[in-house]
Amino acid sequence: MRFLVHYGRTFTLLLVSFPLLALSAAYLYNQYLTTKEDVLDIVQTSLFEKKREDLDIYVSYLKREFGEDFIAALRSSQAKRQKAEETLGMMKSSEVKYLYMLYVDKKGRLRYLLDTTKELDDRGEYSQRFIPQKAIWEEAQHRHEIAMAAQKEINKLWMSMAYPIGDGDKTRALLGIDFSHEEDVKINQVLVPLDKMYFFSAIFVVVMFLATIIQLFSYYVHRKKSFIDPLTGMYNRQYLNEFLKSYSVEKFHIVIMDLDHFKQVNDIYGHDAGDVVLQTVSK
Repeated sequence: MRFLVHYGRTFTLLLVSFPLLALSAAYLYNQYLTTKEDVLDIVQTSLFEKKREDLDIYVSYLKREFGEDFIAALRSSQAKRQKAEETLGMMKSSEVKYLYMLYVDKKGRLRYLLDTTKELDDRGEYSQRFIPQKAIWEEAQHRHEIAMAAQKEINKLWMSMAYPIGDGDKTRALLGIDFSHEEDVKINQVLVPLDKMYFFSAIFVVVMFLATIIQLFSYYVHRKKSFIDPLTGMYNRQYLNEFLKSYSVEKFHIVIMDLDHFKQVNDIYGHDAGDVVLQTVSK
């Protein structure tokens, strides 16, 4: 009996281990998603840093070309605005949807100074009022610091960057970059195979563990049947052999029973009667 209890404990241990394994797989998958977000942040930061450096170079170009007060120079001359706009357009890459410059008017409102957008419906004309949909423009204007924000409300856009230009702590203009939603999709698509690989690996581990439990249970059931005599329901010689392999006989006593003249019962009353006798005695 103790031999079967040993198998029962093993099965119970595996049964308890299953939810622990499932929780571990869920935890690891959650950690992977966290790591994925960290990777995305690193990629985003790298992209934004590159664009910030490009804008630094562009502002330096404006100062060399049009003087320190280049904002006033651009506002006073359409030809200068056209030249500055063409140069700004050269910085526009595949990940950038809109690239433009805004100036701050006397009332502190933002108006278009330059816009590299080719589509007339989306293009902001000179001096046209800019209506911000995010607080980053006000943040960059008043704090005189670069600000960024996600553009989840606009399908075509992913992120926006506001780059302040001014004297000291006073912002006189802002360079704006709106990153295309396609860039976000492109970055996430790179990680899709890793998502699938990890997810299906976790599913595979869980399924294999479940299959192991089923196989062990099946083995346990068949193993138990092989140890029990089907007529009397008592443990047979095979169970005794296995038992002696697992436990020391010094701690046990063995009782042997013999039915005298049992063959005569079978000969006189038949084997069915003999089976009844064996079943009665075994009880």
